[in-house]
Amino acid sequence: AVQMHEVGHNLNLAHSGGKDGKTYTDHTCLMGNPLWEDNVGGMCFNPVKNFQIAKGGSWYDEKHIKYFNNNNGRSWRGRLVGAAEYDKITDNDLFVLKLETGKEADWFVGFNRAVGPNSDSKEADDQVTVYKVQDGDGEGYSHSFLKASLSEGQRARITDWRQTGTDLFVKVHDINTSDVPGWADVEIMFGEETPVTPSPTKMANPSPTSPNTPAPTKQVTPGPTKQPFSIQITPIPTRSPRTPAPTKQPTRRACPWWCVWCGSTC
Repeated sequence: AVQMHEVGHNLNLAHSGGKDGKTYTDHTCLMGNPLWEDNVGGMCFNPVKNFQIAKGGSWYDEKHIKYFNNNNGRSWRGRLVGAAEYDKITDNDLFVLKLETGKEADWFVGFNRAVGPNSDSKEADDQVTVYKVQDGDGEGYSHSFLKASLSEGQRARITDWRQTGTDLFVKVHDINTSDVPGWADVEIMFGEETPVTPSPTKMANPSPTSPNTPAPTKQVTPGPTKQPFSIQITPIPTRSPRTPAPTKQPTRRACPWWCVWCGSTC
């Protein structure tokens, strides 16, 4: 592994950092230097380094590399095969997916198939892996970093893709390690998935049932109670006390001032 790491430098490959941002902590790749032994070395380079090797015109055929940006569609879906089984890849399969940002720091997606020459992988075995290169479009000497490792049913989000304000998603639909070569079914989506409104069913709403709506009963439904439950009724005034009726004997009225001398009662 140590010798292959140094051979990688001779191929102009830079180091591979991990999710923690440190220099050597990508343990899916020999350039992360996870194996400190001379007699253990069953590990491949990561998709960023394999892309760089392919662009150099050796080892890999570029027809198995896919370039994606939101200018050539809002989504893409296909199968990725690991570098460990590249010798068994079919014409319709890919082994590197490059997500182009429009700048030099592009993203890469691959399938870390942990078998054969990659059986000593120390991280993300049989998972879909997502990387970002520091600069140079991945075509020259540049540090790469592992950003995500995804199992079946998981997805990764790249925020504000190409400064559009919309996120890009890497979604893993299926992983198959029973077939040879093993593969991962991956989808790239620009923006969230739009739920599809189901089309109406062919069968129309059922016609009314044969029995007609029953006629009203002979007994009339009783009217509302005097005090409906949802309304507060102001209490009716009580009948008593009543205003007293006038007495039979009229109340005397006062005499005028001019008759006080007469001595009579008015």
